[in-house]
Amino acid sequence: MVGISTDVMIVNCGSIPRSEGKACRVFDLRNIVGA
Repeated sequence: MVGISTDVMIVNCGSIPRSEGKACRVFDLRNIVGA
């Protein structure tokens, strides 16, 4: 579930550059570290 949520967040971040964009960056780093 975590992996899927991260993917969705990354897609939303690229489509909607907003406050979520900052969170997306954090998720991206987490995804790299988790992988």
